[in-house]
Amino acid sequence: MRIKDPFNGILLIMFKNFFRKRRLRKDGSTIPTGFIPLDEIHSIAVVIDASEPGYDTCLGCIRNYCSRHRMSLSVLFMDFRKFSSKVRMTTDRASTVTRRDLNWFGRPDLRKAYIVTGKPVDLFICLANDSSYCTEYLSKAAKARFKIGRNTFEGDPFNLIVAEPENGIQQGQESPDGTTEIPVPASAGTGKRNVLKDARPVPEKIFLAAADLIEKIEHA
Repeated sequence: MRIKDPFNGILLIMFKNFFRKRRLRKDGSTIPTGFIPLDEIHSIAVVIDASEPGYDTCLGCIRNYCSRHRMSLSVLFMDFRKFSSKVRMTTDRASTVTRRDLNWFGRPDLRKAYIVTGKPVDLFICLANDSSYCTEYLSKAAKARFKIGRNTFEGDPFNLIVAEPENGIQQGQESPDGTTEIPVPASAGTGKRNVLKDARPVPEKIFLAAADLIEKIEHA
């Protein structure tokens, strides 16, 4: 019987974390971020989890939104499922990050990451609901003036978090350090959550909640 040495496992984690942080220091965006009004948003980069039910409906919603507001759109998919004869990729391989596109410490293939990190954009939205290093890397490396996400990471890369409580979508959650003032819709009430109750897929509801908040942002 072979016994695993826990010390080696700890060393591997420390080694991975060292290279992850070093890569983020090199590739992390230095563009100042903050809330910007709708009329200043002309380009959007979006990360979507293609394994999440309803992602395709959400993508159609995003495309319609960008077309309606005359915004350019860049989309990168993530799909970490194990593909087989029963589980097939449903997105374009060239714009989808899979397990095989991750290096030994979890960084996504740079050519694919470039879709959302290669050029400056006005708005970056990460609709992937996970805490992987891949998601963290894309969120921190994206060269955007305004960033929206579903999860928090060390360093707080997002200006706005749109989360999904058990009973619906929460809008206007403050950043963990409490220094960012998030505009909450008036219908939410002071200190209360604004819950959206409908049957649409979660990614679409997340995006629509974010879009609703963006329209309420006023010029400084």
